[in-house]
Amino acid sequence: MLRDDIEQLILYAARRGLFTEMDSNGILLSRDNVLKLKQAGLHHVFINLKASNAAQHDSLSRSEGVFQKATEAIRHCVREKLPCSISITALKESIRDKELEKVIRLGRELRVASVRILYPMPAGNWNGESQQVLTDSEKKYVRALLRPDFVYLESTAVCAKEIKKRCFFLRKKFFYITPLGEVWPCPFVPLTLGVVGDKPLSSIVDEMWKNELFKKRKNCQCLAC
Repeated sequence: MLRDDIEQLILYAARRGLFTEMDSNGILLSRDNVLKLKQAGLHHVFINLKASNAAQHDSLSRSEGVFQKATEAIRHCVREKLPCSISITALKESIRDKELEKVIRLGRELRVASVRILYPMPAGNWNGESQQVLTDSEKKYVRALLRPDFVYLESTAVCAKEIKKRCFFLRKKFFYITPLGEVWPCPFVPLTLGVVGDKPLSSIVDEMWKNELFKKRKNCQCLAC
């Protein structure tokens, strides 16, 4: 939402038949902006919540008043019929304090389309912070919260407790293109497998699926982890 051409980008993609989606903290999603994004062709928006209450969310965000803005943004989306979901990272503290369950209840109250739970990733400011990665018992707790109609884990393909999470790149379902055109396995694995512009994307993808990565890691849960 800091880009002054966001509407043009959405319009460009939507007119070419792409599903357009964005992640937002909700701060700039006023009613007017929600209407503009919907008219441009935005199909869905994730609004990130860190907790179910202002005190915790604002503290983790290091900014006062952002919880109110995020929940207001959700209400604007629901009111204007722009499909909207809550996105929350399953921090160890949120598991310990049952905060995930509270956010799911809040999501039902706000009438969002769904709640997406993300696992912490050892990337960015957490690069090398392996203690942030959830234990097997913590992951089991998260999976117990999944509901096919409302709560899913990272992707709508993982919404049932018995379905095992697998790396979508290694399943050849997903890859990531950086703003510079570099093709990576995902936003958390900065391994360049080709550059759009140097050769056609179709050629890069054909070569990528033959990469050595797929030989021994086919059933890996997460390539980044």
